[in-house]
Amino acid sequence: MDAWGTGDVRWTSIQKDQLKRVRQDYGLDASPRWFLFQGRNLNASGTNIPSPAFIQERLRSLGAPRLEVLGHFLSQHPESIMARTERFNLLRNRLPQPRLEVAFRLDAEAALLPVTHAGAWSPSGDAWSSAAQRVLPKLEEKLRHWPSDLGAWRAWIAWSELSPQMPKAAALADTLEPWPTLHFEAAQLIAGQLRNRGDWKGLQQYAQIHWDALVERAHPIHPAIPQLDPRLATELGIWLTFLEEAYQAQGQAAAVDLLRTKFTELALRKPTRP
Repeated sequence: MDAWGTGDVRWTSIQKDQLKRVRQDYGLDASPRWFLFQGRNLNASGTNIPSPAFIQERLRSLGAPRLEVLGHFLSQHPESIMARTERFNLLRNRLPQPRLEVAFRLDAEAALLPVTHAGAWSPSGDAWSSAAQRVLPKLEEKLRHWPSDLGAWRAWIAWSELSPQMPKAAALADTLEPWPTLHFEAAQLIAGQLRNRGDWKGLQQYAQIHWDALVERAHPIHPAIPQLDPRLATELGIWLTFLEEAYQAQGQAAAVDLLRTKFTELALRKPTRP
């Protein structure tokens, strides 16, 4: 039954009024039974528990499952990123399932897709570590050509967690060309990795650089500019949150108070002290 997922077939109980109508429509007795519907049409029914082989046969009579169609297509066109991405998404919803994980890993590697936890399943083992060491250089090459590719950043960060070396996105960002500049959302992803790893000192240093750059853009405070640009205020608020988490984790509450005071000063467009 590997080829069928929740989008193809699902198990459910039938309501009493619906059960009564089905029995009347198809001339069935009152014995306990199961039903296989295609939409509202009854495809099969019985009083004994059906075998997986029987269910599979009945489902095949309705057409080949999408996963099987994609598998056949990819056997002839393994380079198709679109097909691999579609199969990757189908397989992700069916994990954990050891028989499907190999195809899932091959699709993730071929299409350079981010791999993260899926319910109770998480990528682990030597096969994933080896795949990560092959995937990361390819993603790094993409990021060197276009540092603001958010999809590539998400994938690189996800795969970096599977690598034995556990490389840091912040260290990679430091090696990129200064233009085109790093997108704000990409910088957030990098900060998020530092936070998730509990690297509070690294997060403090990284967030401080971005905070200082935004503070410089927000100055000077002038009566002719009645309010802080909303986008600038949003970005300041996000970096403030990162800094608060980093300083609090290091037991530096006084630094947090100073940052909050500065943010209030910038938001109100006037000094909070004489």
